[in-house]
Amino acid sequence: MIDDQRVRLTGHVYRGAQGDRRQVRQRHQRCLFDAVAEPLPQRHSVSDSAANVADQLDDLTALGGLLGSVHLTDASPLLALKQSDWSDGATVLAKIDGSYGVALSEVDPGAVANLTADSTVQQISAAGTAESVVQNWSSLVAAFDAGAGKLAAITVTDSAPLSLSAAQQSDGAAMITGLLSGATVVTV
Repeated sequence: MIDDQRVRLTGHVYRGAQGDRRQVRQRHQRCLFDAVAEPLPQRHSVSDSAANVADQLDDLTALGGLLGSVHLTDASPLLALKQSDWSDGATVLAKIDGSYGVALSEVDPGAVANLTADSTVQQISAAGTAESVVQNWSSLVAAFDAGAGKLAAITVTDSAPLSLSAAQQSDGAAMITGLLSGATVVTV
C-alpha cells in the first residue's frame, strides 16, 4: 500500500494517493495519456526559390524535425552556399524533393577533391592560404580541368607567394592564368 504520497508526473500532482500500486499506476497512465493526447506540432513544407531557401537555410535548419519537405520553384535550381552552410544544412538539403545544384564558396582547398565528386556540386570557389593552395595543387588543377571543371575561383587569403615547382606551374598553367593571375608565383 502507498499511503499519503505525492506523485509528480508531467506537471500533475496527486496528493494522498491511497491504495495499492495498481491504482496509482492507473492514475499515472491517465496522466500520461492526457499528455500524449495533446496534438503534436505540425511538420512544415516549404516551397520557394533556390535563392530564398539558401538565404533562409539557418532558419530552416533550426526547424529540425518540424521541416517535412522543401520544394525549389526554379526551373534549374542552384543554391549558392558557403561550404560551412552546406555542411551545416545537410539535413535540410536532404529534404529537397527534386533535383538541384549547389555553387559552393569559401571552400577549403583540401576539400575540393571530395566536393568535385559530389554530383549536386556544380561550381566551387576555393579560398585558403598560399600554403594550403600549394599543398592541394594537384586536386585543384584536376578540379579546374583547364576551365572545363567545377573549380571556378581561387582566393589566396594571405600575402604569401605560391611556391610551386616548374612541373606544378606547367601542369597548372591554365589555372594560374585563369584563376590566379593576381597571385605571386615563385619557382622552388
